[in-house]
Amino acid sequence: MEAPPSFWTRGLSLLVALFAMGVSNACTPPTSQAVASVDDACELVTEAVVARGDYPLSEIEGCDGDLGEGSDTFADYYVLRLNAYCREEICGSVLLGWYAVDQKTGQVYDIDVAEWALGDEVLPEQ
Repeated sequence: MEAPPSFWTRGLSLLVALFAMGVSNACTPPTSQAVASVDDACELVTEAVVARGDYPLSEIEGCDGDLGEGSDTFADYYVLRLNAYCREEICGSVLLGWYAVDQKTGQVYDIDVAEWALGDEVLPEQ
């Protein structure tokens, strides 16, 4: 007759199962969500660039947008300028980057400013 699993064996099994669930959730792309406002789009951009590892949250002040309004190229997107905090008495540019948020899906993209076109999707750091 086999001895029942020890407390430590059961605990280790539980930890392995929880870890596996967390890894599978991290690999699952976020669900598509419609974006109702520029403020919601700014939150998505902020979350995306932090998740990708571009900037720490403490450096991000917010967004200027919607800067693509009236543009045929970005008709279905919120176009946002992401800004850093100005920590000096006088600041030059606080631009962190230009981003587009798909209004239907909430996907975040870099903007190729030279071509005024969508760039790559902003995905979490792997």
